[in-house]
Amino acid sequence: MCILVFISMKYIITESQLKTLQEVGIGKGTFNISPVKYFWTFINGFSERKRVNAFRNYYTKVVGANVDDLSDDNILEFYDELDELGTSALPKKLKSKKILSGFAFYLATKFTKLKNGRGLVYFTDETESRNYYFFDPASKLFVGRIGTNRSDITSGDSYKIKMTAADKSLIGMGYGTKMYLTILDDVDYLISDGTLYPTSLRVWTSTLPKYSNVWVMNGDSEFIPFKSGDDYNPEDVKYFIASIRNSEIG
Repeated sequence: MCILVFISMKYIITESQLKTLQEVGIGKGTFNISPVKYFWTFINGFSERKRVNAFRNYYTKVVGANVDDLSDDNILEFYDELDELGTSALPKKLKSKKILSGFAFYLATKFTKLKNGRGLVYFTDETESRNYYFFDPASKLFVGRIGTNRSDITSGDSYKIKMTAADKSLIGMGYGTKMYLTILDDVDYLISDGTLYPTSLRVWTSTLPKYSNVWVMNGDSEFIPFKSGDDYNPEDVKYFIASIRNSEIG
């Protein structure tokens, strides 16, 4: 008999690995998802010339670095290693966390059409599902990502969360609330993941009821209005559902 125990340990895992853990019923522990990794994957879908030019412009004009000695191949390798969460051979001063976060914001302004959200700006990548990427326009930094899939649990423009991830240095600064509310302004109904870890659970049970209508969907597919402080049995909850646009489930 094999017993898995997680004791205050952190693992950096991919979205697909988390899904596997959920499927086998592991609902405890603390998991780190690198939200910016998926941003680099998205950016690497653009042409090599656009990426090389953007790199040179950002590092020359914004960072003030001399990158004339870097070949185009060096720069493309830099992108590839970011995509794989590797360590680039470029000088450390060119890949500090703050500079890379600022680079992500710069690329988003050049390659996407950013929209205004709740104190944040964002864009959506709808290649396979709808993924939201968020940035702080004041600090010009990358904030986080929320991945969603279209859902038929409710009517209208409804999306179910499949992954929420924020830069861990920004956790506790109110960005999570802004990310969720931005999506709620964009859809008819937002539906929780089936597996909620402590931080996400607090968002649905304590934070979102302050700003939106929230319901619990139980095992009998009944929708029960939920307010912060209401008693509930976690085992009876299949999903939480929130909406700013609607006061009833459609």
